[in-house]
Amino acid sequence: MITTSGTAAAELLPAAIEAYYSGVPLVLITADRPARYRGTGAPQAIEQSAIFGVYAERSLRDWNRRMPLHINVEFDEPLL
Repeated sequence: MITTSGTAAAELLPAAIEAYYSGVPLVLITADRPARYRGTGAPQAIEQSAIFGVYAERSLRDWNRRMPLHINVEFDEPLL
């Protein structure tokens, strides 16, 4: 699943929980604003890096394919 930044990522939490308890290897890719925007009140700049908590692995190297994997990708402007 792929989403834009901000609260769109939060909409994936139910799917992450279901996949976690079902042992489904779901890959969640969330677009994010640059890290320097966090904590500034900038639009669509919520804390996404650990948004799924224990329900998704955040390291491709540690992913066992029996739970979701969350890849949080930061984009900066201009997107060239």
